Amino acid sequence: MKKLELYSDFTLENKLTESEEHGFILDLGEGEVGETKQFEYYIYNPDEKAHKIELVFELDHPEVKILTSPTDLNPGQKEKIVLEWTPALEIEDSLHTVLKISGMNKWKKPNLVS
Repeated sequence: MKKLELYSDFTLENKLTESEEHGFILDLGEGEVGETKQFEYYIYNPDEKAHKIELVFELDHPEVKILTSPTDLNPGQKEKIVLEWTPALEIEDSLHTVLKISGMNKWKKPNLVS
């Protein structure tokens, strides 16, 4: 199975790098306490062999939530992921969070003819 790819744009030009140990490290920038910000990312399945991949997403920061995400992805398909961050504390630097994406191939069962 090829690795799933994550992009910061709809046209799939700005590919994000995945850390083998951690996942995708996202820089959400700075935010004002109580001010909600939304971020859009696009997940792409470059694998042409699996029929479908079931997806599970995890974030490592309690203030960042996943608003929308796909539950599965077909070969060559891209889908939008929307994250939301409402800072509860003022921070001096950009907020970095890790998005882990795991998937399991779903293969079609062969049609058995008797």
